[in-house]
Amino acid sequence: MRYIFLYFLFYCLSVNAVTVPKPISICLWEAQISSDLQYGRQYDRQKDVFWHKSKVENLLKHTKKPYWYINKVLNIFDLVWVTYDIEDTESFVFKTTYNKCIKEYKNTDRFYYY
Repeated sequence: MRYIFLYFLFYCLSVNAVTVPKPISICLWEAQISSDLQYGRQYDRQKDVFWHKSKVENLLKHTKKPYWYINKVLNIFDLVWVTYDIEDTESFVFKTTYNKCIKEYKNTDRFYYY
């Protein structure tokens, strides 16, 4: 009995030690996508929002991403384009998006439907 308990304890500790909680991984993903989109926005400054949006959408379709994934990335695209200035750095966008997402974590309904 004691060995079963120790095995169970070590199994639970190892699984919980390496897994990232779902809200944190979601916020990291959103922050990374928004940072990458800001970089692309700064790279082609002379292009307008419609050109950038169609470029991102076509790239995701070309890589055969599912529709829900494309829709989520385009929602983040709209958020980045409206919220941040073109002069903001990628690290600033990453940090701000991540912190905002973590603050919204209190509304747990958002994370259940991801």
